[in-house]
Formats: sequence, C-alpha cells, structure tokens
Amino acid sequence: MNYLIKPFSIICALIILSSCEEDEVVEKCQFTDPTYQFTTEQEQKRISFEYFEGQIIKYRSNDNEVLNFEVYEVRNCPRGSYESGFFGTSLKHTYDSQIIRLQIIENDTAKYSYRTKVQYFLTSQGNRFRNAFNFPLWNVRNAGYANLEEQDPANIFITNNDEINSIGTMNILNHTFNKVIKIESNSTDVVSSREFGLLDQNVNILYYDQDFGIIRFDEVDGTIWEVEYPE
Repeated sequence: MNYLIKPFSIICALIILSSCEEDEVVEKCQFTDPTYQFTTEQEQKRISFEYFEGQIIKYRSNDNEVLNFEVYEVRNCPRGSYESGFFGTSLKHTYDSQIIRLQIIENDTAKYSYRTKVQYFLTSQGNRFRNAFNFPLWNVRNAGYANLEEQDPANIFITNNDEINSIGTMNILNHTFNKVIKIESNSTDVVSSREFGLLDQNVNILYYDQDFGIIRFDEVDGTIWEVEYPE
C-alpha cells in the first residue's frame, strides 16, 4: 500500500496548488464598492489609456534606437487589505486601486528583481491616496513602496512631490498629450546597479502624462527617448 501513498499525495498537492493559483487570479478583481474610494479629483488621475497584457509600447531615441516595454499585468479594480490573527488571515477593508506593470525587454532578465519593472500605481489604501510609479532607469535611488502592505515597488512619487512641474499640453511624435508633468531628479549621476536590471540608471528627466504614463525620458548625456503612441 505504501507505494500508492506517494503518487496520491503528489496528486493532492498538485490539486491544492492549482486551487491556490485560481484563487489568486480571482482575488485580483473580486471586490466591488470598496471601503476607501477615489474622490472625483483622484479618479481623474487614473490612467485612461487601455493597456492590455502582451502589448508592446515602443520608445524611440533621437539616435533612432528603440526600447520595447511589454505590458504583463493590468488591474483596474479594488484590492483587499488583510490582517493576520489567531484563526488565520481576515479581510480588514477594501480600497480603490489601479496597477499597470510593464517590463523593458532590453533591460529585464528573470534573475533580476521586481524593481526592474515599470509599474504604475494609483491607490487609496487605508484612505491614504498614493500616485506613484517605478522606473528602473531613474538615476536616483529611492527604493520605496507605493503600497507597503503588498510591497509594490516605486521610486517616483507624484503625490506631494516638489520636483514636479506641470507642463499641460505636449506633442510627442505627432500625438498630443494634455495632462503632462515634468519630473527632474536634479542629479547627473549614472548608476549601474543590477538590482534595477541590465541597463544603466542614467535618466534624470521624465515627462509623464496622467492619461497614459511615461511619454518621454531624457538621459544625463542628452539622449531623448519618446513614446510611439499606439494608434
């Protein structure tokens, strides 16, 4: 009989793991009417461009080189906040959020950390509004979190940032963006930290459109990268 137990145990384990994976997928968008909701003003900061998984967003330099940003996750739904207790984990509250994750194909390999990803975050977790994103080519190390509870990595925080200037309208490769801000690091350092991927962290100026995300980024040496807006 013992020779039957092992295969049976393995099958049970696989079923349990499979169930967990399905639960995690459901978890992404299972909540409605969150406890903490975006205000009307905060809702206007939500990225409205319809990203989809597998989409490639191209950025072209003034040297005619290309970086490819591949979308690998889009979540436009409330999330849950949990707490651990004697009887396990329980739901504390729910909150509005938006998460869009991309990887720079030329920068990313499996062995590097999640800080190599481009990640946009909008969240009202615990009634504390955060508008932030992670850009792995940024030349100032600020390895913070957009949401500490889930450790969503972010190194640029739009909310209450004194280094942000409103540009308004900006034309990039024949496409007009209307809600643009400019963010400067005020540093000319070039960093080569493999925690952030294969490419150097040499970008010190960013142009971010609230409806789209990053539309342009400038390197310390003057190289300019602009988005080719997907039509």
